[in-house]
Amino acid sequence: MLRGMKFVIKRILRFFIFLLIVASATCSYAKGQYTFIPKVDVYRVKVYRKLPVKLTYPARLKSFKDVIVKAQVSGILLKRFFKEGSFVKKGTVLFLIDPSTYEAKLDQLKAELAGAKAELSYAKANYLRIKKSYLENLVSKDQYDKAEYEFKSAQARVKSLEAQVRLAQINLSYTRPRSPISGFVRMRKVDVGNLIEFGEPLVEIVKIDPIYAEFSIPDSDIDMIMENSHHLKATLIVNGKRIDGKIDFIDRKIDQYTQTLKLRAIFKNKNLLLFPNEFAKVELSGVFRENEVLIPQRAVLQTTKGPVVFLIVKDRVSPKPIKILDQYKDYFIVKGLKPGQFIALDNLLKLRPNMKVAVDKTVK
Repeated sequence: MLRGMKFVIKRILRFFIFLLIVASATCSYAKGQYTFIPKVDVYRVKVYRKLPVKLTYPARLKSFKDVIVKAQVSGILLKRFFKEGSFVKKGTVLFLIDPSTYEAKLDQLKAELAGAKAELSYAKANYLRIKKSYLENLVSKDQYDKAEYEFKSAQARVKSLEAQVRLAQINLSYTRPRSPISGFVRMRKVDVGNLIEFGEPLVEIVKIDPIYAEFSIPDSDIDMIMENSHHLKATLIVNGKRIDGKIDFIDRKIDQYTQTLKLRAIFKNKNLLLFPNEFAKVELSGVFRENEVLIPQRAVLQTTKGPVVFLIVKDRVSPKPIKILDQYKDYFIVKGLKPGQFIALDNLLKLRPNMKVAVDKTVK
């Protein structure tokens, strides 16, 4: 019986010892003395002194030239000489406005001019005769002055009528409106038979080779763009194609409502496959960022409060909020980190503040 008692006591003691061991381990785990230590790769933060970047902006295509032909005289529209949508060369006659009134006016002025020239011829001959007689004291001063007045008046009338004839010729030429540029004719704005008034739009002509792309850059990019303005290269991205061009205009006034600056690039359009008002993208190269911090994209954890990285300081985890400025290949250009700091690259979802980690390797 004594042996049985000893056996039971030993069993009880063993059970209590086991409980003490479990309780001690549990307390140690709760106090952080015993925990799983994950391995992580880290990236050493560094500053890039001069970083080539490409900036992309939404753009809208604009015609190289866009002209609305307007009537410069009034009258009945008699003919149209073009096919809508066709290409016309500069100087091509587009319409015929009834020229009869203007032809008659021109003929009238030409007749008056011929009469004025005859009067001038007579006044000149008379003046020269009177002048000779006056120098020989054969006529009075009044006769000389009158002959000189009539001669000069005849000269002035001839000049006036010559100017009127030129004006009438100009007005007559306006009855045949011509294309001021080489380009494509859009839909007509008037029909044959209409009474056309002075200044009334007749048709629009557009030139689309080359073609413009207008776009705006945010004020945060202005300094970087202006510092590299002499090295800028523009590439148009549209319908899966890339077309090289160049910047031909940078505005000098920021839009007060959008805080953006307008730029314009010019591109060749020989195949005429690009159209005004079409949406596209313009990629700018030849731009450099200076003194920027780059980190791998996989080192960033997106949270409800914004992007975060995990600093590794003395094998301990320290969350650090950052600001993403831009993207460069597989990296983010960020603000909020200092060169020489180490950030975790993997196991981000397992990391907790002040957790102990083991650095597996440093990635450069």
